[in-house]
Amino acid sequence: MATVFKIKRKGGVRYGVDYYLPDGNRKKKIIGPKWYEADEYRKQIETAIREDRLGVLIAKEITFSKFAEQYLSYKKTQTTAKTFSTNYYYIDRILVPFFGRHYLHRLDIQLIDQFMTESLKRGVSPLTVNGYLRILSAMLNKAVEWQYRARNVVAGIKRLKAPEKEARFLTHNEAARLLEAVRYTRLWVTVSTGLFSGLRKGELLNLKWPDINFDLNYIRVINRPEEGFQTKNYRNRTVGLHPELKKVLLWWRKTSATRVRHHKSQSEYVVTYQGEPVSSVERALKTAYLRAELSSERPFHTLRHSFGGFLAMAGVGLYEIAKIMGHTYEDVTKLYAHLQPEHLLRQVEKIPPIMLRPRSQNVPKAKEDPSKPVEIIRVRKERRESRNRTQVLDSSDETDEIYTGFPSWTSRVRSPSPAPKFSMGYTSSV
Repeated sequence: MATVFKIKRKGGVRYGVDYYLPDGNRKKKIIGPKWYEADEYRKQIETAIREDRLGVLIAKEITFSKFAEQYLSYKKTQTTAKTFSTNYYYIDRILVPFFGRHYLHRLDIQLIDQFMTESLKRGVSPLTVNGYLRILSAMLNKAVEWQYRARNVVAGIKRLKAPEKEARFLTHNEAARLLEAVRYTRLWVTVSTGLFSGLRKGELLNLKWPDINFDLNYIRVINRPEEGFQTKNYRNRTVGLHPELKKVLLWWRKTSATRVRHHKSQSEYVVTYQGEPVSSVERALKTAYLRAELSSERPFHTLRHSFGGFLAMAGVGLYEIAKIMGHTYEDVTKLYAHLQPEHLLRQVEKIPPIMLRPRSQNVPKAKEDPSKPVEIIRVRKERRESRNRTQVLDSSDETDEIYTGFPSWTSRVRSPSPAPKFSMGYTSSV
């Protein structure tokens, strides 16, 4: 049941005990440098196992299909309705038909690889397969937490390489065309709020009039778990109220009285249809995009991406964009650091020029024609005279004495006296 083992280390020999718990988990423990101490501990462990005094809870075995039912019941109370519907579809329609009959502790890497291969053969994209693995990994982690006999084999599997999707956004001209297409309609407030505040679809559809402060010009995005609404990262945030969006919201609130009298229903939600809150605007938005001659792919999220792109091109820092849009900094870096390549290329021109110290240019020497010896002599003479003039100018501040090249003793040699004049001893007389 338990054995003593020996290991060699730099500090000397150490002894330990190797044993298995009743639930099948293997344990190893180092005791010390003396063998009899490790053997004594081995006897204690064997006695404790026989008498069931270790207090070890033997993990329960369960099939994947049975655990999936418990996991979905748990997720229904912990996530939003949209997230739960996605999890329910992936688990009930995809994972359970493949793994349902297997016990959790029987799942291995080979079985996971087979599941990934069959999914790709059915035409499922690599990005979607990675989504399957993400949910399966979360299920196995929760099974370990609930003390079922399981382990997360998905954690050691490398995810598939999926091509990165380009974040689509509208230019200023395209945004103007879209706003013109929905002007003075019920979609005007939806498009304007998406373009000028960057709210997610769920945040916009659950926006209420008390959340908008027209005096201080801001919008509050608030979690309402009691109403079944939570933001993506479960955090409240504040977004500034753009002047153009403020005009549209004031017009929408002013005309709400007419809608209330007509439909005899008053709602505190901002986005309504016939006086009642709406759950989706995708179909109407696609129609508006087509009317503006724009692509209708992911119409609502395009508004949010456009808002982030406008902020990035206006020079707002990525950290500030993350705070405004409720993103993590890494997500914003990936989404908006590469938007508008031509705009980013123009930003390089803002780097100031690096000034270099001016210096004289090297003038190439005139080539000498060997066929004209007289001309060569004249050019060399001019160069020599030019160098001599330069040396004289450089030495103008020195002494005027010129070295003659003679030894110093020559200064003591007397110059010869002039020849004496001799007289004839008489003077001439007249």
